[in-house]
Amino acid sequence: MALKIINLTIKIFFLIVFCTNKAMSKPANFVADNYFVNPKINSNLVVDLISHKSKNDLNNKREFNQTLVRGRFFNDLHLNKNIILKSQILLNQFNHQQPNQISFLDKEGLVLQEINLNYEDKINNLTNYSLVLGKVNMDFGQGWAWNRGIWSDELSREYRQFEKIVVGSSISRGSKRDIGRYDLSFNFFKNDRKYLDNSVFAERISYNKQDQIPGDENLFKSFNVNLKVDFDFSEKKYNQEELHYKFGYLKSAVNKRIYNINKANPKDQSSWLAGLDYKRSLNEKISIDFLTEYVAVENFNGDADVSQQYFINNLIAKYNKNINITVSNSNKRQKKLNNYKSEQNLIEFSTGYEFSKNNVFDSLLLQIGYKNFRDSLKSSSSSVKEQRGLGALIRYSKNF
Repeated sequence: MALKIINLTIKIFFLIVFCTNKAMSKPANFVADNYFVNPKINSNLVVDLISHKSKNDLNNKREFNQTLVRGRFFNDLHLNKNIILKSQILLNQFNHQQPNQISFLDKEGLVLQEINLNYEDKINNLTNYSLVLGKVNMDFGQGWAWNRGIWSDELSREYRQFEKIVVGSSISRGSKRDIGRYDLSFNFFKNDRKYLDNSVFAERISYNKQDQIPGDENLFKSFNVNLKVDFDFSEKKYNQEELHYKFGYLKSAVNKRIYNINKANPKDQSSWLAGLDYKRSLNEKISIDFLTEYVAVENFNGDADVSQQYFINNLIAKYNKNINITVSNSNKRQKKLNNYKSEQNLIEFSTGYEFSKNNVFDSLLLQIGYKNFRDSLKSSSSSVKEQRGLGALIRYSKNF
């Protein structure tokens, strides 16, 4: 039933665009690419092999080893210069491993994370706009980016907004090298809990419908607003300097009719985000990329007494474009009114080498590193847990 609904939506969208093109009078200098013809496909395959060994607590007890494969297949089908069908297939370990466990390629599953239709066009040379409909990983922040270390996204991915059913639009205007490029987007969304939320090869851990996590309410009850501002101060090819700001607000509505929580008046979850990404080439061989991001979450999971804060800092220094040193610090704080305060902090130090493009791959990265994860709880009885580990990452990337 779900696939029939999606197929019907796609057909209706294509029919509208086709009829619109037919209704337009063709100019004398007709170019086929401007109409619904000549599709093109751009694909990218990224496969990670991650292995790490960790020890819990200060007495080095409760250790576990883990090896997993994480794969992403991105596909952009350009139907013409305006219409793009985007999709992403994810291979991942869906069920987290327990302490004192050795895990080797265990509980790996496939899921369709994204499939959406995009319409992109220009108003003039300085102004673009786009429309999106479908299943989307929303652009709320970037501290959770998977290409900034081995473990740097472990905390920040908690506020990442992925696998949402979205109806949205964006408009961008300006020049990065002049007054800046401003991109404003607005999306209505809801969680994908019944359309394409299943996986193959492994069962996903999912909430019961009675749990009603934020974002489960009807499509037009939850929304997201983002503002991105981009500047490019580069003067020469090797003298790169870019500055990127990102601000966002997210309202995730809960279905209060069947919300399962010990509260008489559950609240919609609200999230605020502010971030900065600064990139600069110090000389012809050395460059830095510094990202900082702050996220505040109110009414976490619909509970007005619980709030969260995330503070992400990530620095990547590169030498000769091949060698990198990555330092990351991620901090999460959670507070429940008149009850407890908890804090989690993850530090990563890693270094890697990226091989140059050839016929077999576009990129091959080897990364090794150390992480320290600290979890503290302050309540009537306080506790502190610590986990330290070493790990390695092999990342293969190929464009098609």
